[in-house]
Amino acid sequence: MTGQWRKNKVCVQVLFLIAAYCWVPVVRAETPRVVVSIAPLHSLVASVMVGVGVPDLLISAGQSPHHAALKPSIMRKVSQADLLVMVDPHCLERSLGQVAQRKPPEQQLNIHQVAGIRRLMYPAEHTHGGCDYDPHLWLDPNNAIQIVRAVSAALVQLDPSHRALYEQNQAATIARLTQLHARVLQQLSQPLPPYIVYHNAYAYFERRYGLSALFTVLKNPEIQPGIKRIRDVRRQIRAANVTCLFTEPQFPSKLVRPITAGNPLTVIVLDPLGYRLTPGADLYFELLDNMAVGFSHCLQTALHD
Repeated sequence: MTGQWRKNKVCVQVLFLIAAYCWVPVVRAETPRVVVSIAPLHSLVASVMVGVGVPDLLISAGQSPHHAALKPSIMRKVSQADLLVMVDPHCLERSLGQVAQRKPPEQQLNIHQVAGIRRLMYPAEHTHGGCDYDPHLWLDPNNAIQIVRAVSAALVQLDPSHRALYEQNQAATIARLTQLHARVLQQLSQPLPPYIVYHNAYAYFERRYGLSALFTVLKNPEIQPGIKRIRDVRRQIRAANVTCLFTEPQFPSKLVRPITAGNPLTVIVLDPLGYRLTPGADLYFELLDNMAVGFSHCLQTALHD
């Protein structure tokens, strides 16, 4: 009798374990919800996430990171995101500052704090939304490599089930960035004629490729130059035989026209935020290739004059 009871008890236990096993839900790896502030960063994050998912871009083309109008849908995406990637909400993406404060530090990746990132400090007389450093740090491909590594590490920690894919994408993206750097370096191997920039947005690109603007028209991109400043700029252009003026899509021609009137300047529009490009994994590479074409165009213009 005792043996039969033990036998029945074992059967009951086995049946219980089988039933319990059958009812255990299957855990599936979900795609992490990643949101990115601006298009160049979004491109690098998208490249690391190929085959896993697509990050959301928060600040669309034509919007300033400083003053972008955030719709309720954008606010929801940020609040629900597993990871928020941006340069610096206290400097560049000030429109995201308040919503970023509500997210815990482990759900944020602030690029300006990434180890190995090279930051260029502004001169004392330059102001840029309260920043003491130039926030356009993605324009140096070496910084982009550090960004890719940091993004990959953050995604692996967030989503270890896709570790191999993230690391594979990291290696492939860094290889593309290395090739991009070599391509741009070759294209800009010759010295450029004297040029100026309307807004000091290209310093990282210039420093990486041995370029240097004579001066910047705007000391603060949020304040347009007055009559005195325009006169000083026009005088400096003539004195230095400046050939080219580089500007950006957000500065319409009517703002640039007083600078160029009566001066034989070639105006070249560069796009450091990718306003005119389609968001995605290829945008960053198109952006830097276009920057190289723009600077090279200044050289070709001078050679044909």
